[in-house]
Amino acid sequence: MSNENNNFWTTKGIYLILLVVAIAIVTVAVVLSVNSQGSDTMDNPATTSNSVSLTPVNPNSNSTSTSQSTKPSDSSTDSTQDSTVDPEPATLQMSFIMPVAGGRIIKEYTEASVVYNQTLGVYAGHMGMDVTGEDSAEVLAVYDGEITSITSNYLEGTTVVVTHVNGVKTIYNSIEVDDALSVGDKVKQGDVLGTISTNNRQEYKDGAHLHFEVEEDGVKVSPAKYFLGYDK
Repeated sequence: MSNENNNFWTTKGIYLILLVVAIAIVTVAVVLSVNSQGSDTMDNPATTSNSVSLTPVNPNSNSTSTSQSTKPSDSSTDSTQDSTVDPEPATLQMSFIMPVAGGRIIKEYTEASVVYNQTLGVYAGHMGMDVTGEDSAEVLAVYDGEITSITSNYLEGTTVVVTHVNGVKTIYNSIEVDDALSVGDKVKQGDVLGTISTNNRQEYKDGAHLHFEVEEDGVKVSPAKYFLGYDK
């Protein structure tokens, strides 16, 4: 009886040992399998790529991006506004009439040369145009403007200044001024300013005439440039 019991427990012990060994083998196999799968996942770029591509995109992020890409920039808005601004008006082309009714030119404007002044008996520059006419010929405004000065002195006689657009002034010297004329009056082309005179004592030997000058921004220029068909 004792031998039978010993054999029973010996057999049970062997089975138990085999069971533990089997369990250990299965456990090791499972661990190795899990580790192998984890390594494949890390090393396989296709698996990584798929996981990224499946990441959901925030729809609000899409909307914001589209809005920013389609919104016009400030510079494009400014460019559009600039293109609609009216260009600056072209400089007005002024065309004068003769400053003396029925007049004729007796002395030209000279800038780089001199002319003889028979009153003073000298050669000198002549920064204006002398125009004569019949006795008491009328002096006319050559262009629309405003009377900005009326002065008189012993040597130069009486001078009227008319200011026009674009910084242009016309100067009428050796003139007998119309009594109704005063500073601030608006004049139109052809309006009467007075009559020709000899009151410029520096040129009285040339007879009654108008000494006519033109200024551009304070600089005297040849009046001829403002007369159509007159090339001097």
